[in-house]
Amino acid sequence: SAMAGTYTVIVSNAFGCSMVPDPVTVVILPLPSALISGSHVICDSGCTTLTASAGSGYTYQWLDPANNPIPGETNQTLTACDFNLLPSYSVVVTDANGCSAVSAPFAVSLKISPVFTITISPDDCEGVPVTLTVTPVQPNVVYAWSNGGSGTSITVIQAGTYIAIGTDTTSGCSGSASATIHPLPDLCLVPVGCYESCNPDTICGPDGLAGYQWNMNGVPIPGETGQCLIVTQSGTYSLTGTTSFGCSA
Repeated sequence: SAMAGTYTVIVSNAFGCSMVPDPVTVVILPLPSALISGSHVICDSGCTTLTASAGSGYTYQWLDPANNPIPGETNQTLTACDFNLLPSYSVVVTDANGCSAVSAPFAVSLKISPVFTITISPDDCEGVPVTLTVTPVQPNVVYAWSNGGSGTSITVIQAGTYIAIGTDTTSGCSGSASATIHPLPDLCLVPVGCYESCNPDTICGPDGLAGYQWNMNGVPIPGETGQCLIVTQSGTYSLTGTTSFGCSA
């Protein structure tokens, strides 16, 4: 191949006559940049956009894995979707001088995001340590929790909704699951302490509980499962309240 420069040639015939044509100047033009950027992965479904190198006066033709032109794909970008995904894509980039370059194949694959649930032990009520655990634990997946924790399980005490995000380190695809720890019933309305009252007296629990059980001296009073209790004798009374989620205090 020729190097850039000015070239001359001497032409001679069989009789020894020679002539020197006008010199020819050769200019070596650089090829355009032909690179593809974008994501190599589509998670579950959807599309990804591939972008070819930009340049003044560049034109484009995208190619399939067999290096055949993909009809209509002559823009700088190409949208690859799960329903028409090819194993790889290349692009021919042509500059304003007519020089062309072909990119290396750019592979795109469809991957499945991690799917999991969260188990709760011993139950979903606050007040005692509750362990939340990802199940099933999948290989090459790391887990991050909304409370700042990490790993396949965390232990919590407070009520709230906790979210785990599992990210596949090989594909970058993520999935999530959540678990809710329910609050204990608020029994602040029930009187506390030692005091005297007239016989009979009525004490009541808060509105909206799913269940009430009144106790005297720590023992459940048979049949006393209403919101209020009529007290007719001295003793130590307490209320066990249960929410609609089965949490009791």
